Amino acid sequence: MVSPESQVWIDNLEFGNFGVKTTANKKSSSLGICPNPAINQVRVKVSGVEKTNLFLMNAEGRIVRNFPGTFDGQVLSLGGLSAGIYLLASPETGITQKFIIQP
Repeated sequence: MVSPESQVWIDNLEFGNFGVKTTANKKSSSLGICPNPAINQVRVKVSGVEKTNLFLMNAEGRIVRNFPGTFDGQVLSLGGLSAGIYLLASPETGITQKFIIQP
């Protein structure tokens, strides 16, 4: 049984086929990654901000790449990265998305 003290409530999130969207403060932002899992590249779409810095982090939380710019379906190369779980974070939107790189 879960006690009320150990419960976590998350509000203002919508889940869809292309990522997670937050609707906090009546401003909608989203960060989408496809395909997931990926092999050599991913297509990224960020909405709700003009520009963002995307930080690619490995499972240990280390930033392994930084992609500044605007992202409306742009392809990001994953060449040279090991297979595993990664996080793509957009500080400007406050969204972090998990994805997998396959061998």
